[in-house]
Amino acid sequence: MEIKKLFCILVKRIIMKKNIDICKMVINLLSEDGFFDNEWIDEHKFRPRFYKATEGLEATEESVHTFLSIAELVSKDIIRENIDSTLDRLQSKGIVNEVTTESGETGFIMNKEYKNE
Repeated sequence: MEIKKLFCILVKRIIMKKNIDICKMVINLLSEDGFFDNEWIDEHKFRPRFYKATEGLEATEESVHTFLSIAELVSKDIIRENIDSTLDRLQSKGIVNEVTTESGETGFIMNKEYKNE
């Protein structure tokens, strides 16, 4: 579901609720949309980080978009963290090797010499 649709749904449901209530509402909408079915998103990591990131925000109908933007940032951080940790484990096992691409960026390739022992 795109952000504008989520925003419209949330605005209709909100009448000056507390931050925690808005957070729960956002999390419920994301859950209903299958957001946490993504293997790179951990809801148990997302929930406390999202609550902490929205502390101190004024809970108004207009702030819903801000809550959704924060949810997106928190999820991107968790995805990045999970991918980095997966790549680190694969590297430590010798399954992939880190390389520098032609454009100078870091990349990874399968280690063709890897043997699962």
